[in-house]
Amino acid sequence: MQTHKGRVQGGHSVLTEPGFLYMILPAALLSGILYYRLIDLPNLEARMTLHQQICLGEAESPYRYRILVPYVTEFVIHLITPWISYADAFRLVYGIYDVVSLLLFFSALYYWLRLWHAQSLSLLGVLFACATAPVAYWHHHFQPWSLLEAALFTISLSLVVKNRTLELAVIMIIYTLLRETSIFLMLLYLLAYRHLWKHNDGNGRAWRLWTAIYFAEWLLIYGGLRLWLGNAPHVESLTELIGINFSSRNLILTLIYLFIMFGGFLIWAKQGFRQSPFILKQLSYIIFPYLAIMGVWAIWSEVRCFMPLYPIVLALGLYRIREWLSLLDRS
Repeated sequence: MQTHKGRVQGGHSVLTEPGFLYMILPAALLSGILYYRLIDLPNLEARMTLHQQICLGEAESPYRYRILVPYVTEFVIHLITPWISYADAFRLVYGIYDVVSLLLFFSALYYWLRLWHAQSLSLLGVLFACATAPVAYWHHHFQPWSLLEAALFTISLSLVVKNRTLELAVIMIIYTLLRETSIFLMLLYLLAYRHLWKHNDGNGRAWRLWTAIYFAEWLLIYGGLRLWLGNAPHVESLTELIGINFSSRNLILTLIYLFIMFGGFLIWAKQGFRQSPFILKQLSYIIFPYLAIMGVWAIWSEVRCFMPLYPIVLALGLYRIREWLSLLDRS
C-alpha cells in the first residue's frame, strides 16, 4: 500500500528543529496558560461539580460517557490530596493537563504540516493556529476533552498517511474513551485508501480488514460505555440545539469566530486543494461528514469543536501560500 513519505527524511526529528523549540514551544505553552486562566480559574466550582458527576456516573449525556480525562485526572488528584486540598489539587492537575494537551496538539500539528511543507511554511501555519486558537476557549466551563481531541485527531492524520494501522488502533481506543467523535478516525482511514475498494489483492483486503477493526473498536467501546453507565438524558435536545444555533446572535458569533479562527485559510484551502497530493485530497473530504455531524449536535458558536479541522485547512491553504511565494520569487 503506497504511503506519503513527506518532506522529512531519515532519522531527523522535526520536534528538535530550532523553529519548533524557540517559536512554537513557547507559543504553545502560552496558549495552555491562557486556557487555564480564561476557563479553569474563573469556573472552578462549576468545573469541579461536572467533573465529580462524571466520575460518579451521574452526568447527563454525552458527558457521562467521556470518561478518559475525568477518570485519569481524578486518580492523580487523589494521589496528591494527602498534601494539598482537593480544590488546589484539582486546579494543579487540570492546569498541567491544559498545557500538556495543547503542547501535544501544536507539536502534532507542526509534525503534520512538515509532511507536506517546508519548515518556514509549517511555522507560519502553526503560529497562526497558536494565535487564533484562543477564540475556541470561550463559551464553556468544562470541556477538557476538546483539547486532547484536537491532538489525537492530528496525530491520527499522520498515522493514516503513513499507514501505521496498529498505532491507529491504539489511538482509536484512547480517543473513544475520550469522546464519541472518534468515529471520524475510521472515516479518515476509509477515505485515505478508498481507491482500494475494488482491489482484491493484499492491500485491498488489508484496507477492508482495518476499516472493519476500527469500526468494531468504536462500536464496542461506544456501546459498552452506555451499557455500563446506563442511559442518560441529553444535556440539550435536538430542538433546543436548533433554537440556539439559528438564533441571530449565535449565527453572527459563529461567523465572527470562524473568521478569527481560520481567517483567509477558509478560502486558501479550497484554492490549494488542486495542488495538494492525492492522499491529502482524499483526507480533506472528512470535512463534509464532520461538518454534517457538528451541524446537528454541536453549538456552532462554541468553535472549539472545529479545532480538529486545523490540520487539514492549514495543510491545504499553505499550498496556496507556497504558490504566491513562488510567483514573488520569479517576479
